[in-house]
Amino acid sequence: MNPRLAVDSIVSTGQVAEQGNEWLCAYCLMCDQRCPMGISLADILIKLKNISSAEGKAPSSVVQAVESLFTTGIIALGSTGVDRKRSQLGLPELPKPNPEHIEKLFRATGAMEILEKNLAKEGSAQ
Repeated sequence: MNPRLAVDSIVSTGQVAEQGNEWLCAYCLMCDQRCPMGISLADILIKLKNISSAEGKAPSSVVQAVESLFTTGIIALGSTGVDRKRSQLGLPELPKPNPEHIEKLFRATGAMEILEKNLAKEGSAQ
């Protein structure tokens, strides 16, 4: 992933690309740590992701993960293997998320409107 491509795209067009390169950023911070100019490309890429998702341009995999978070409180379902290992280690069961708390958080942060915008865009694309 070349973080400059995502930034170059917005500089040259004045718009965040439709599902652009910013979504490839894993936020490893290597670009920040190696930038000779001291520019925080990782922060810029996060801002581009925020703009992109606010415009309804988040990739479907991201929209699906956020929708799962909203509806179930988790992004990835656990497995019986993880449950068994936790039990063997004497760890308690993972807490079950409270859907009311999740909805309240989504609404308070504006994430609900962004999710709805991206879901609508996905629905219209199909």
